[in-house]
Amino acid sequence: MKVRRNKLVKQVKGFKGQYTNEDLQAYLDGEFKQSVLNWNNRVGNGISPDITCTQLMQKIINQSSRLLEEALEGLTAYLEKDTTERMDALVDIQFVKVMLDAYYEALDKFSDEDITEASLSFSEDELLILQIVPQMLSPAMIASQGANLFSPKRVFIACELIIANNDQKYTSDQDKMLTWKSNLVKGTQIKTTEVDGVDYYSIVRLEDGKVMKSFDFEEVTLDLG
Repeated sequence: MKVRRNKLVKQVKGFKGQYTNEDLQAYLDGEFKQSVLNWNNRVGNGISPDITCTQLMQKIINQSSRLLEEALEGLTAYLEKDTTERMDALVDIQFVKVMLDAYYEALDKFSDEDITEASLSFSEDELLILQIVPQMLSPAMIASQGANLFSPKRVFIACELIIANNDQKYTSDQDKMLTWKSNLVKGTQIKTTEVDGVDYYSIVRLEDGKVMKSFDFEEVTLDLG
């Protein structure tokens, strides 16, 4: 996820005093995690009660692929000495990992036999990413974060901005959805997801269900100055 143009403005009200690593961890485990879970539910990436083991494994493979993309962006930003993109990758890795962790937690309800049988639905290459991502994650996090490169408060602010950025990828406004629909690019479609009686609309790529940006998406800039 690239963050470039400074069009989207969000007021981030944080702590006026010192913001510690403990404050940041509490935020990541609480408000941030819940925001990510809500986002995924509204764009149709939630976990339905009747999901099959094969369906869940497909979600894990897709989410692992997205996490690998973010990890590679973090490593690339480190090599290119791009501090802004390192921060972007750091937060995006956290964002994607929250839902991947939720998928793996849901997988625990299935037996080893269920998982083995479901695995037969996928190629060796598709399953290989499940081994690659755990190996890549720690180096990518280290490369993105560096040795105390970003203060806890700066990471908190970046998380809030990127949540606001991602929230533009769905809407409950039907008129806005129709505008999106008339401007779809090839290979995408509108997806409708009902949550608590409300219809949410997002744009997904047909190939793998990835949530895409609309034509009028406004990027947010991570100001590290």
